[in-house]
Amino acid sequence: MNHVRINAKVVTDDTGIQTEIPVILIEHDGRIFELEPLVDYFLANIQAKSLSWAQKLCQGVEMLLDYMAANYAYFSNPADCLPPSLGVCLPEPLAKMAETKRTLLVAETY
Repeated sequence: MNHVRINAKVVTDDTGIQTEIPVILIEHDGRIFELEPLVDYFLANIQAKSLSWAQKLCQGVEMLLDYMAANYAYFSNPADCLPPSLGVCLPEPLAKMAETKRTLLVAETY
């Protein structure tokens, strides 16, 4: 699973107001997807947190994706690669995807 981090301007409603956040794009079966639970988490917390906080969180998620890609043969289920104690601590927005109306405007890649 290949991934790349980009800066994206996100429009969440019809007002046209843009929020710039880092977004991780994942390639799977020839299609590109945003890591939507992470985008939802950033949009819910970006007013109280800094951009450097969001970039560090992306870095940690990217390291987890790299680990999962490197060790996929050892796990029958992606959740099995995490310790049981960590699986309980995942925030609800990361556990399921919310259907939201938004537009991603790609600004630049890292």
